[in-house]
Amino acid sequence: MNSRIKMTGVTLIIIGIISLSAGIYLYSKPVDKTIRTSLTEDAIIANSVADSENASLAERLCNTNQHLEKIIEMAIADGSLTSNERKLIEKLAIESGEKPEEVHEYIEACLAASSEKPETAIIDQYKKSGDDFEKFIVKKFDKKYFKVKEWAGDKYIEGIYAETTLQPDLVMELNLEYSSATFAVECKWRSRVIGNGLNVATKEQLERYKAYGEEKNMPVFMAIGLGGEGAAPKHLFIVPIQKVTEDYMNIKTLYRYKHSNENLFFDIKTRELR
Repeated sequence: MNSRIKMTGVTLIIIGIISLSAGIYLYSKPVDKTIRTSLTEDAIIANSVADSENASLAERLCNTNQHLEKIIEMAIADGSLTSNERKLIEKLAIESGEKPEEVHEYIEACLAASSEKPETAIIDQYKKSGDDFEKFIVKKFDKKYFKVKEWAGDKYIEGIYAETTLQPDLVMELNLEYSSATFAVECKWRSRVIGNGLNVATKEQLERYKAYGEEKNMPVFMAIGLGGEGAAPKHLFIVPIQKVTEDYMNIKTLYRYKHSNENLFFDIKTRELR
């Protein structure tokens, strides 16, 4: 009897050691990619705040105030900074939480660097991430079924720009065997969360995009990339333009439209992009 009890005790100890070892192994094993990508809203905010510590002034200007961004672009394209532009930039910089003197220094540096470049060149450095994000979105449409009907450009000089600059970035066409459809996509990349959300567009832009959809009788969507780089954002959100009611979207609202980062497909029946 005693020997049997001793054997049982030894067996339990061995089982316990095996279980503990297995637990340590599983705990130390890298988390599966599908689990890592399934982040909560709070995790997105935390990751974005961490990213913001390394954000450059140029990136912050792009992310916090699009009106400020455009004023700076036009000043650089003109090759000079007028007194009125200086006053407006100072006002917008303060509203965006930036130091006006740092913004002015940044613009002067850009002017000096671009003094020998043609005015029609796309001069700003931070715009590259936005361009890369547009390419990222285009590549998410299978070329077998989709083609780019229009791809708007953002070149302008002294307030002169093409009409396509005011419309959504992309007009896509889906062609299936017995049906086809067109829809538009506006692409926005943001390096980080500002407060508890994102500035996704100006109110004027939102009005134009919605009016464009009504005029062309086509659905319009906003593809929003967050974190990482424009060419490889950490998070992707696809939001119907009618659901974007304000220029600033809370991350908890935005999270409802989080995309899996797989290829994009348009449902002709429901007119949804997913």
